[in-house]
Amino acid sequence: MSYQQQIPIPPQERQRQREEEEQRRRAEEELAEATGRRYEAPPVQQQPVRHSVYQAPPQLQGGGTGVTTQEERTYAMLCHLSTFAGSVIPFGGILGPLVVWLMKKDTMPLVDQQGREAMNFQLTVHIALLASLLLTFVGIGFILLGVVALGSLILTIMAAVAAQEGKRYRYPFTLRFF
Repeated sequence: MSYQQQIPIPPQERQRQREEEEQRRRAEEELAEATGRRYEAPPVQQQPVRHSVYQAPPQLQGGGTGVTTQEERTYAMLCHLSTFAGSVIPFGGILGPLVVWLMKKDTMPLVDQQGREAMNFQLTVHIALLASLLLTFVGIGFILLGVVALGSLILTIMAAVAAQEGKRYRYPFTLRFF
């Protein structure tokens, strides 16, 4: 499943929505009949679509005006790529995105959202690395350390590419702190 795939609403929920709409319409017709006014049906609305966990919710897509500048996309990409500072500076994986996010979050909506995503992901990765480190005493931690590190590398690069394209990437398996 791609990170931007949409998931349709289950048939039971769609049926419940239709029944509620029918009850609302009947109540409006009865009210119109009682007051002597003519009932006009509201325009038909398109069924809402649920989004997968990997895609940003609709209110976060497009960043306010729907237009992002090259500078905004570059800073959003920097939020993700600055996590590699952690390979040189202790806790740089958290400090890098934090600095970029705090500098530009008030002026650039895309950077605000992507900075929060990068921070949440890096905090989750650090928690997973700590748990893996503790599990090295049992033996399975060595494997988990590699899996977490490789997954972090791949997902960070995917997020940076998506941010450079102006897309609002959501990391999978992430605890949302911000």
